[in-house]
Amino acid sequence: MQFTELNEQFHRPLCAPCPNRNLLDREWHRMSLIRRSSFTFLPRGPPPRSTRTNTSSTSCGGASAGDVEQATRAHTVRTMNAYLDAARQRS
Repeated sequence: MQFTELNEQFHRPLCAPCPNRNLLDREWHRMSLIRRSSFTFLPRGPPPRSTRTNTSSTSCGGASAGDVEQATRAHTVRTMNAYLDAARQRS
């Protein structure tokens, strides 16, 4: 649970510029439910520093909206794949 809280603290400022508050609120709620119901069953640590640094640099470095979205989607896919790999190892 501590990792989940820290992860949210890290991600919220990155998402703050989004003008669609309804979408953000809905997504934060959805992610909270996913993390509480699924991530607690698998060992989870912070992602590799290079993953965080690359995504953060893209978001904060004046990149275009398309580049930020592409980096964000890639980060989401890497996270999902790590989760699935961990689930396969448990079974």
